[in-house]
Amino acid sequence: MDANTHLATEKAQRDYQLVCQAREHNDQSAYTLLMNTYRDPLYKMLLKMTENPADADDLTLEAFGKAFNSLHLYNPTGAFSTWLFTIAANNCLDHFRKQHIQFISLGDLSSSDEEETPSEYPLPAAAPTPEEEFMSGERAALVRRLIGKLQPDYAEMIQMRYFEELTYDEMVERTGLPMGTVKSKLLRARARLAELAQHEINSL
Repeated sequence: MDANTHLATEKAQRDYQLVCQAREHNDQSAYTLLMNTYRDPLYKMLLKMTENPADADDLTLEAFGKAFNSLHLYNPTGAFSTWLFTIAANNCLDHFRKQHIQFISLGDLSSSDEEETPSEYPLPAAAPTPEEEFMSGERAALVRRLIGKLQPDYAEMIQMRYFEELTYDEMVERTGLPMGTVKSKLLRARARLAELAQHEINSL
């Protein structure tokens, strides 16, 4: 079966063709097109996560380096953009872990208000509860582990909404799914992530 049949949008199919050109023929123009397409949105996401332009710039280049060195591992059952942004987000989480920087409050992800604006990252800790103290010390590693436990479509929803801060319209465009499906998947993804976080805390 043609790998393109797994890709929902023309953009995703185009990206896959560029990936094939890059990894099979070492086509430098394909690498350049992929970088030109995603450098700005990737930098924007990482800037929101780090709130540091220099770190965001370094992490952007690192993400492309890791992705391009691992193109042989890319599986076209999902969009290249999702794969790339996941690599970037995980790399950023490693950066946070190494720097002992507090990250996202998983309690916010369990909110049922789908229309609320996502909080900026990182979030300050004020009068932490025992649960918050746990997340403060191990937050980056925890988030990475929990997202890794989500089924791929749920992980994609979390990535787009909270890492890239896409609007619902942009998520619809990215995934090719109806608006109702996007909102439903995001709601289930947030609920599942919150359940996993609570389970981690209760197991201490």
